[in-house]
Amino acid sequence: DIYVVPNFLYLQSFIIDFNKLPNRLYQERGTKSNQNKYNDIVLDNLRFVYVRAVANMYEQRVNPYISYSNGRSSLDKVLDKDDTVLLTAKSGNKIKSSSYGGGLILDFTDSVNDPRVGISNDIEFSQKESVKNRSDYFTITNSTNLYVPFFKSSTLLLNYFRSRAVVTSKIEPNRSLIEQDLGLDCSELETTKEQDSCDAIVDDGVSSARYGDAESLGGVSRLRSYKNDRFKGSNSEFYGAEFRFNFFEGDQSYDYYIIKDIKTTFQIALFYEQGGVSDDLKDLRDDMKKSSGVGFRLLNKSGAVYRLDIANGSEGSEYIVFVGYPF
Repeated sequence: DIYVVPNFLYLQSFIIDFNKLPNRLYQERGTKSNQNKYNDIVLDNLRFVYVRAVANMYEQRVNPYISYSNGRSSLDKVLDKDDTVLLTAKSGNKIKSSSYGGGLILDFTDSVNDPRVGISNDIEFSQKESVKNRSDYFTITNSTNLYVPFFKSSTLLLNYFRSRAVVTSKIEPNRSLIEQDLGLDCSELETTKEQDSCDAIVDDGVSSARYGDAESLGGVSRLRSYKNDRFKGSNSEFYGAEFRFNFFEGDQSYDYYIIKDIKTTFQIALFYEQGGVSDDLKDLRDDMKKSSGVGFRLLNKSGAVYRLDIANGSEGSEYIVFVGYPF
């Protein structure tokens, strides 16, 4: 955080920059998708920039903000489950996206860094850049946290999350243009395996262009037992509960070469989550996925939360090492 106006206005920003980035692309959208139908893809020259300006008002209780993001990458190659190269995309085709928006954070809790009682809400509007051959849309995302104190210093956290892509000008995407944007040509392939993989990737691009994309579920924050971006669609909904037990409270400095801070609390969390994703709003709760597990956290005076979560669900287990609370 960089304060532009002391104690009032600050900037937040981060940049993601990869020369090569492997990613898993599932061939179907929504929580009804088959976990075994996917391709591993490699993105080339990925860069994502996010900037947010936040105003602190009424002792950080009311925090309006504006934001801007810009990203670009290109598809390099497509792999099968055995890491055999199925497809190589044509070079030079850049996939670009940008958005701007704003939101409001209301925080009526006892602490900004480690709340244990109260309620907070973050609602955000994001307008996606108008792009040829894609529907115009914006997203509305809302997250509400309720903190209920238990015992001397433990807390039950209840989270409700909802994200929706609202199409303002719907089009039927031209499939050939989607292929060109991705640098693919599905008509030139020789084997059925290559053809099916190419068609699935283009199908995903067509659905995204038609319906838009809400916030996905799966990964480090919500439905943690599933792979990152496991469930995608134009509507997503999530319910989460964490019981956070705090131990060994008190300031203690440490210096582990790359990490230097003052430890304040060790925390163990038990969590349960469920969520749904679909392109059709009426199907949103038809197949809610569930996840549960345990987390170990180290809270620091700087506000950093170092977290190890072990989550289990219907598709197996995931181990997550991350900085920051999940929600």
